This record gives sequence, C-alpha cells and structure tokens, in this order.
Amino acid sequence: MNKKRKINYPVLFFGLLVTLFISSCVDTSVQNIEPQDYRSQVRFVNDVPNEAASVSLDGSQVSTLQTGETSAYRETTSGSHDILASYSNGPNAEGRLVFETQHKITVTVVEDTSGNRSLVKTVDGYIWQ
Repeated sequence: MNKKRKINYPVLFFGLLVTLFISSCVDTSVQNIEPQDYRSQVRFVNDVPNEAASVSLDGSQVSTLQTGETSAYRETTSGSHDILASYSNGPNAEGRLVFETQHKITVTVVEDTSGNRSLVKTVDGYIWQ
C-alpha cells in the first residue's frame, strides 16, 4: 500500500502568495526613536557623628565628607550602583541603590543607636527643577 501524495498546486500557490504579501507589509515611513540620555544626579551626606567618610560609587572614590557635610551633585548614569561609605572606626555602610532617570538623588549615611550604619536614598526631584 504505497500511496503517493498528490500536491494541490492552487492551494500551495495561494499559500505562498499570502505569505509574501504579509511579509512585505512594512511601514518604512516611521521615524526612528532617538537614543535616550539615561542620566541622574547624585549627592552624598554624612550624618554619622564624629567620623569622616570616604564615599565610593561603583568602586571609584567620589568624595570625602566630614560629619554633617554634603557633597555637590555629580552626574552619573541611571540604574543600579554600588555605594560604599568607608570609615576609619566602626562599620562601613554599603549597598546597591537604583538611581532614577532624570532625577536628583541624595544618599545619606546614617547610624542607629546600636552603631550600625546604613544608606538612605531620597529623591529630591527632577534634574530640571
């Protein structure tokens, strides 16, 4: 029982025609989207009493701050960043924070009553404000 399949040429031709028609439907008049500038501005505050902090952003030192001192805003890319506030005495504060696009951000190093240090992120507003 060896049956041969019979090819239905009109159906095959119609299928190829529909495939070619659908694949050729491309709108070339659309403007390309311009690349976006994903930037943020960040500053650092040292609120740890009687200790100077050396602050690093993604492994590069950006500032040395005395107690109560605030750095100027610096421009950086948006997204996740590793922050380390190093101290000569006591524990360091470190963490990974996300900087929102086109925003000004303040990162404050604080110390609780048990001596643990942590980073607190505050969004100050848009860059153009």
